[in-house]
Amino acid sequence: MKGTIFVLLLICLMLNSTSYTQEAKLDSLVMGWNKIAVGKLNFTQTSFDNWTQGGENSWAWLFNFIGAGIYKRNQYTWTNNAKFEYGKSKAGDDEAKKSADEIYLATELARHLKKSFNAYLSVTGRSQFANGYDYTTDPKTIISKFMNPGYFIESAGLKYQPVDYFDTRLGVALKQTVAYATSLEIFSNLKGFDEIDVRWDNLLTAEVIKYISFSFNFQLYYDKDLSSKRQIKQYLGIGLTYTLL
Repeated sequence: MKGTIFVLLLICLMLNSTSYTQEAKLDSLVMGWNKIAVGKLNFTQTSFDNWTQGGENSWAWLFNFIGAGIYKRNQYTWTNNAKFEYGKSKAGDDEAKKSADEIYLATELARHLKKSFNAYLSVTGRSQFANGYDYTTDPKTIISKFMNPGYFIESAGLKYQPVDYFDTRLGVALKQTVAYATSLEIFSNLKGFDEIDVRWDNLLTAEVIKYISFSFNFQLYYDKDLSSKRQIKQYLGIGLTYTLL
């Protein structure tokens, strides 16, 4: 009974998602803002009971959202794109695992030069929503998180765009791969607000270009037994990394 109710609720959500535009494309642009958004939610379920051909009970769901906002004015076009995707699946007695997980954001400013050529400047970012796990270990171990890693690319150059919905670009780019870690420890002896011990540790590392790495560490520490004021430690490092073999 619970399984039937769950399926019906998901079907209702899928029906509601059809309120978005059916196709995520813009064939022609008008002056001002051009907007589009498409959302989809899919669910599949299979179950077996005394089925002689064999098989495992399974279910899977996937949510996908694609949106775009394009502002066109005279010789300039500002394009913003977003894609969010997340899904999970479960087979047999295994625990539910994510089957899709993506956050993608991009913005581009282009200036029309002549005919189908444009100069452009763009920034893109990509990461994930939930933790990623290595299931070959016992217990499972976390191998990725939100913004750990995160990928960012800045690019500038020349773009060829014969029609509004197709383009190809050639330019120079910078890429950063970001791994972010943070921890917060709080301890209270229940005597008063100023008796709460706090330790907040943040670490940010990024590979700016192929051989240049960047790291930033920020620590905030408060313990009344040691000092009546908060303690702060900051570390900033830029280094050169080269793999010999």
